[in-house]
Amino acid sequence: MAPTCSTKGRRGRVSARRSSRKRACSTSLDPGFVVGGARSRSTQARSCGGVAETCEAPPCSRARSETVEAARSAPVFAAGLEEVPIGDCGEEVVAGFGAAMERMAALAVPVARQKVSRFHSVSQPGINISNYLKRLHKFFFCSPESYVLAMVFVDRLSKKHPDISVSPLSCHRLVACALTVAAKFQDDVFYSNKYYAKVAGLTLAELNALEMEMLRLLDYRLFTAPAEFDVYRSLLAAAAKSLVH
Repeated sequence: MAPTCSTKGRRGRVSARRSSRKRACSTSLDPGFVVGGARSRSTQARSCGGVAETCEAPPCSRARSETVEAARSAPVFAAGLEEVPIGDCGEEVVAGFGAAMERMAALAVPVARQKVSRFHSVSQPGINISNYLKRLHKFFFCSPESYVLAMVFVDRLSKKHPDISVSPLSCHRLVACALTVAAKFQDDVFYSNKYYAKVAGLTLAELNALEMEMLRLLDYRLFTAPAEFDVYRSLLAAAAKSLVH
């Protein structure tokens, strides 16, 4: 579990309250909202009860040392950013996450030279990544810590597999998948992949396949050391502040 951004306990949230919020917003979700198109021929995933399981083996000392070492290396999106004092977070990390993904997408090689991965769409989505994250923030109901962890997972994936480009064609699916994994890993209460897929503009089969692919590429290592979490949280805050200057 990652450190919390505020002193309020996460376990104090009532499941019934979040379920009622989900029911209330479900009618406002656009059933035709789609993010690009799946490029892979087959997006069927092996799952339990139709929902891919997000499970991680107990972290070992080697995994902990690797994540601490990763925290010392600069994140891909951190060029030109300086860490800022860590305070209360919320919408700030959401805005910072969007800014960071835009930075990473801008650094991508031309589409013609990119290796096509499962995360690539056939065409560039009609919604930019910042507005897409606002949509996810509105309907995912996940903790601020989940956005920080999602950024950790995306950056960790790009470092471990440089051939997977974070580009305008892939950033939306990467964000949706990473945030789903982070919410299920971090939060006490989370929703089904069927609900997350509807919010993200994906089919259930697509999200299941993307989730399993991300977990496989990360070797199922989701543990994030406090030092690494603090670095990313601070940098996301700096990225958010850069939007207003």
